[in-house]
Amino acid sequence: MHSIMRTILLLGLSWGTPVWAEAVCIGCTAGAGANTVTSEGGGRPTRSAAIVSDGQYCQTAARYCLVANATDRRLSLFRDGQGVISWSIIMRSPGRVMRGYISEVILDPSWCPTLGVRARYPGLPAGCLPPGHPQNAMGDVKITLTGDFAGTAIRIHDTPGFGPQWPNEDSSGCVRVLNLRSELLPRIEHDRAPVEVIFRP
Repeated sequence: MHSIMRTILLLGLSWGTPVWAEAVCIGCTAGAGANTVTSEGGGRPTRSAAIVSDGQYCQTAARYCLVANATDRRLSLFRDGQGVISWSIIMRSPGRVMRGYISEVILDPSWCPTLGVRARYPGLPAGCLPPGHPQNAMGDVKITLTGDFAGTAIRIHDTPGFGPQWPNEDSSGCVRVLNLRSELLPRIEHDRAPVEVIFRP
């Protein structure tokens, strides 16, 4: 697993490279109002600097910190206390602040829907849905967590899409991030440095 993820990290984007798809690049463009969309040469969209107050929730010495904000439906990444980038997410409020660390990153996971999910979506196929199945809500990566998340089914995971056609659109407690594999994994060194994770209402 570590060798696979290290390869992904080495192939990932450099820290100076903004990624615009489904994200707000924090501190990349100055001069415009927060979260407004402007355009640079060639019509490429850019986004202005975003003020991120979620950084105050990062309380350990971990180099990387992820804060999932249920109110704003944003997942923000901090590195050495500085905001790096923020993504739109699907998330249900945890009702309290939950803290932990990334435990394991699982590529191409299966999805075994809970009884509660099956009650809401009776049309799901029986058993666990294999990797690549069009109704697999895990998408192509699942991140398990320690601390307050231990012993729960709460994860950070990819999603095949945002929309009512995808099961569990309203979330059962997990944080769902579009393009998680390409957007987040190249930016963290989870196999070499602890990654603090906070879910907040």
